[in-house]
Amino acid sequence: MQGPSAKMLARQQYYIDKAASKPSKPKKTDFRKAIEGAKRMIDAGKSEDVVISKYGIAAFNAVNAENDIYENLDKSDPVDTITMDVPLFIRMLEYAREDATEDEDLHKVTDLAISLTKEMGILTMDSYDDIVGGAVEDDEVLTERISMTKPELDREITQIRQDLNSDGIESDQKYDIAMSLLDDPALSSAIKRYYKVNSPLEWLADRI
Repeated sequence: MQGPSAKMLARQQYYIDKAASKPSKPKKTDFRKAIEGAKRMIDAGKSEDVVISKYGIAAFNAVNAENDIYENLDKSDPVDTITMDVPLFIRMLEYAREDATEDEDLHKVTDLAISLTKEMGILTMDSYDDIVGGAVEDDEVLTERISMTKPELDREITQIRQDLNSDGIESDQKYDIAMSLLDDPALSSAIKRYYKVNSPLEWLADRI
């Protein structure tokens, strides 16, 4: 059997081997040491000539460069944030998927949400009309603009086509008529949303 001294030596060797297997910390280069020394002297109020004479112009310039970097980081604009509760977040996802017809719509509601977050803190469903309604260019309520379903859209187009045909409207006039019809944002939005077209005007003129 091994005695206590043998067990102690084995245990000591275990810890010695374990310590030896640890990666050593990287050693500082002479230039890094010079930069840190120059920084300490500058922070202590030593003159530029004294610092350069001891650590060299390269170390002195490196300290100034590092200080500039940290100063610029401190002065950078804060990141814009939007804070909202879950119900509003889900509703905004629905708006982005179903109701926003252009990228500009998303940019508008984003800017408004950022401003309202700065003003009010956490946004709730009470803020929805302020966010989305504020992005609407005219005075109509959003629900009036986007309430047209696909069956309603199809029925309205069919009715328009029947009315025009019964009135004997020439085909070359339909483009102008379509343009006036698209002044109704609900109609324009529904066409873009349900038929995925980039030009509702041409699409509608071909169908009335």
